[in-house]
Amino acid sequence: MMMVRVIHGDSSCQHHTTLISVTYNVGMSIVYHIREKFLYCHTCNKLVNHPRWSSNDILDADTISIDGATRCDSLLFSDFFKAPKVVLLETKPECVVQNIRSLEIYKEDIYILDDRANKLYVFDGNGKFKRTISSPGRGHGEYMKLADFSIDRTKEVIYLLDEATDEILKFRLDDYKFLSSIKAVQNGYLTYCMQEIGGKIYLNRSSVLEKEKYELREIDERNGKQVGKFLKSDDYNHGWNFPLSLEHSNFYSKNSQSPKYIGLFSNLIMNVTADGVSAAYIVDSRKFVNKDEVLMMQRIAEGKLEKIDFSGIYSQKRIHQISRFIESPSKVFFQYLEGDERNYLVYDKASGKTKTSSLFMNDYVSDKNMIPMDFCYSDERGVVALLKPCFMPHFIKYIIDGGKMRTHLDNYSRLIKLNKDSNPVLFFHEYK
Repeated sequence: MMMVRVIHGDSSCQHHTTLISVTYNVGMSIVYHIREKFLYCHTCNKLVNHPRWSSNDILDADTISIDGATRCDSLLFSDFFKAPKVVLLETKPECVVQNIRSLEIYKEDIYILDDRANKLYVFDGNGKFKRTISSPGRGHGEYMKLADFSIDRTKEVIYLLDEATDEILKFRLDDYKFLSSIKAVQNGYLTYCMQEIGGKIYLNRSSVLEKEKYELREIDERNGKQVGKFLKSDDYNHGWNFPLSLEHSNFYSKNSQSPKYIGLFSNLIMNVTADGVSAAYIVDSRKFVNKDEVLMMQRIAEGKLEKIDFSGIYSQKRIHQISRFIESPSKVFFQYLEGDERNYLVYDKASGKTKTSSLFMNDYVSDKNMIPMDFCYSDERGVVALLKPCFMPHFIKYIIDGGKMRTHLDNYSRLIKLNKDSNPVLFFHEYK
C-alpha cells in the first residue's frame, strides 16, 4: 500500500489537496520526493500544481495506469501514424551498422551512434553514407568508447560522450571541426548517457562506491565539475545505481524542449529541461518491481556485472524497464517489460485511456508483419521505426520471400532486394 505522511494541508486551490511525503511499501509503485514539495489531489488522483510555488518546485504529472488498460491482441501503426517514408541506409564496408544505440536527425541528415562498431555515422536524408565523426584513438579529438551524443541545434554543435574517459568532445556541425573537450570530473562512477539542453549538460551517473547516489548530474561545460545532482537513487530507482548500460540511451525525445529520462526500475518518466528535472508521467501498476527485489539483486551481484541476475523479477512477472518513449501531441507510447516479455503501451492524453499489447505491428509493411520495429527517434513531426540488423534474416524470410510485403510501400523495389548483410532500414512515420 501507499503510506502518506501529511506535512501540510491547503484548500486555497481548486483541487482538494494535501502536501505529502510518500514512502514506499512492498507491492506498489510509488511517487517519491525530489524537492519535498508535492501536492496530491484526492479528487483527480494525481499530483497537481499549486499557485504559491513555481513549476521548479512541484510536480504536475499525469498517471498512466497499466492495470486499468485495455488489453489488445495487437496495436497497429496505421491507427496512430501515416504511411512511412522508407530509408534504406547505404551498405558499404566503411559504414556497416551493427546496432543503433542513438539516432538523431538534424537538417535532414541522419546521425547514428553504433556502439558495437564504436562509430558515429552520418547519412543524408535518403540514406546515402556521408562520413563518420571523429574516430577511436588517444589523439586530439579522438575517443576510446562512444556511449552517447547530443546536438545543440542553436549553436550547431554536436557533443560526443566517451564513457571510457568521461570526456565530452565538441564538434561544429557545419564542417565537423573539432572544437574542444570537456573532462567531466570523475568520482568512482560510470557515465553512458548524455543530454544537452538549453546550454546545460546532463549525464547519467552510476556508482557502487558513493554512499548517497543520484541518477543524474549536471556538469559545468567550462571545467567539467558537477554543479547539480538529481533523482536520488533510493527514491527514484528503488536504490538501483549500478553501471549497467542498456542497448539504447536512457534519454528520449532528445531534440525537443523537454527531453525525457527513465531509470531502469523507475515508474516515473522525467522531464529534463534547461530549468531542471521534474516528473512528466507516473506509470502505475501493482505488478511493478519493488525496492526489496531490486536491492536483493544488487546485494547478490556484489558490484559485479557478470553476477547480475534478473531471474527473480522475470519469474514473478514484475514490470520494469520502461523504454522507447515517444510523445505526440495527443498520445504517449512506450515499451515495458513484464518479466522478460516485451509489451507496448499507448496512452491517450485527452481521455486518459490506455491500451497495451505484446505486439505493435507496422501494418503498413504487411498485415502479417510480426517483426518488431522499435521506435528509435521522434520529433514534432513523427517517429522513426527501425528494422534492426538482427531481424533482417527474419524479415527477408517471412515478409519478402513469403510474399507478404505490401507492393505500394515506399521504396518497395529496393526493399525486396534486401539481403542478410544489408544495413538497417528506417521507417519515417508522421503523426496522424
